[in-house]
Amino acid sequence: MKINICDYSLAAIRYAAYAQTDKAGVHIKMADKNTAEIFFSVKPGKKYEAIENSFLQELRDEKIREKSRKANIAAYLMIIKKTLRSFCLQPEGKEAVLPALSKEQEQDLDNLIAEVEKELQMEMESSSSSDSDNITKTWEEINGKK
Repeated sequence: MKINICDYSLAAIRYAAYAQTDKAGVHIKMADKNTAEIFFSVKPGKKYEAIENSFLQELRDEKIREKSRKANIAAYLMIIKKTLRSFCLQPEGKEAVLPALSKEQEQDLDNLIAEVEKELQMEMESSSSSDSDNITKTWEEINGKK
């Protein structure tokens, strides 16, 4: 079956084809720059004509869905923005106060940070001794702050 991509987008063709995968395997390829060719490998017990008709109906429906999405994109983005804003901000527009860490959690975090800093320092010291070509040094370390 051939579909003109001027009439239907490739995304619509793909979605309509995907909707048929319970009844048939589907392969889509471009026949030329304006035509997509769809091949159905019909599963046992299914009829090619029914699959083709279902595909065409789904394709028409997908075209309507695309048109609706394009028409409502501004509303969709506004809803997402309001949802994110209500999640991140308090109603009066101030940032929400996140619960503070307990003393135990703060101590654990400080210990973890100290451990990572110690490991990084050890790594820097070990890598600097094997860096005879000064590859890991910055320009400022090599040339001074001029």
